[in-house]
Amino acid sequence: MLEVSKATNTAPHPQRRLGLRVPTRAWALFRNGPHGMYATVVELSATGLVLKFTGQRLRLAAFRPYQRFGLDLFLPGGKAPLHLGVRPVRTIGELEAFEFVDASPVDRLTLAEYIDRVIAGRRRAAAWRKRQAPTSQQTLAGAWKRLLLGTATSPAAHSA
Repeated sequence: MLEVSKATNTAPHPQRRLGLRVPTRAWALFRNGPHGMYATVVELSATGLVLKFTGQRLRLAAFRPYQRFGLDLFLPGGKAPLHLGVRPVRTIGELEAFEFVDASPVDRLTLAEYIDRVIAGRRRAAAWRKRQAPTSQQTLAGAWKRLLLGTATSPAAHSA
């Protein structure tokens, strides 16, 4: 079964899916020689990212598959930006997908650790939501009633 990306709302092509993508909200400085522009990172994987450019957008004609650009990636909680080389892969509406073509081993490791933290956080959040969800025997109204009245009718409340 193919996963549908929320950011792109399309099913991925198997040949394009090289790494697990995670949604994120990071900043990037996209550099083309002396020119640069900021973008929001919408999705991130170990092999590439999807950007939404802010402000004035570069013309799409400027993106050719053989071109290489510099990218400074500012990950949440990071002390310094990751310096990466990217190449354009495809356009997805107003989003642009890029593949990493040049990165130091340290930057690749930092990126992999960040993705692992995001995935672990999503798993913890899903497990917490599952524990908080009412069971089939416990309705939402009943859960609120037990929550609000449970403290008033508990033995500890009567003995005080």
